Amino acid sequence: MNAPSPRMTPLVPAGWASIGPICSIPAVLTELGFNPTILLTEIGFSPGLFDDPERVMDYREGSGLLAACAARTGCAHFGLMIGQRCSLAGLGLVGSLARSETDAGAALKTVVRYLPPVAGHAAAPGAG
Repeated sequence: MNAPSPRMTPLVPAGWASIGPICSIPAVLTELGFNPTILLTEIGFSPGLFDDPERVMDYREGSGLLAACAARTGCAHFGLMIGQRCSLAGLGLVGSLARSETDAGAALKTVVRYLPPVAGHAAAPGAG
């Protein structure tokens, strides 16, 4: 009888995510005419937050950051502007692993395997 293969431990704890995908926040704030250092400080975040794209942040904190930036800038599509600038590189090591896969399907399975699911959302089918 073969033992089932173990599920890989995510590189980031459940409920947390690398800030890599949102590291373009300062650039987008600048593009919209805001000083990122001043705005981030005013909403309670350190401008140095984005110095390390491998840093992790609680999903709620990250959502709050995006919501506060959207509210302060008056830009309802602020999150979309951040998402447009995201690439596999923004996922750090997980993105590097995905990039090394042979096809898009395998790359997506790698991302699902190593990134934790968002609290309250199911993992993708076949991810386990």
